[in-house]
Amino acid sequence: MLIGTDGTISVVWEKKSPTNSLLLTEMCNCHCLMCPQPPKAHDKTLTEINSRILNLVKIEKNQTICLTGGEPTLLKEDFFDILGVINKKHPKTNVMMLTNGKSFANF
Repeated sequence: MLIGTDGTISVVWEKKSPTNSLLLTEMCNCHCLMCPQPPKAHDKTLTEINSRILNLVKIEKNQTICLTGGEPTLLKEDFFDILGVINKKHPKTNVMMLTNGKSFANF
C-alpha cells in the first residue's frame, strides 16, 4: 500500500489477484476524445515506486503483470529499466502491456 501526503491509501498489489497492473506514466501521445484519463506530465516517482514494488513482491505462478499508463513506451529508458527489473526479479512472469503502439512505428 502507498500512503499519500494527504493521507489517502492506495493498494498497489494484491497477492491473490491473477493480474496486477503498474501505472508507469500518465503521459500519452494519442489525445483520444473518449479517454477517461487525460494525459499529464510524467511523474518520475512512478518509476521509482514501480521498481520498489517489483523488488518487494513475490509473484505467484500464473500471475500476470500489466504495464499500463498513459502510454508506457513514452518513458523510453525508464520503460526499459522497468522491463529489466521484471526480467531480473521475475523472469518467468507473464507480462502484458497496454499500448497504442505508436512508438513501434519507428524503430
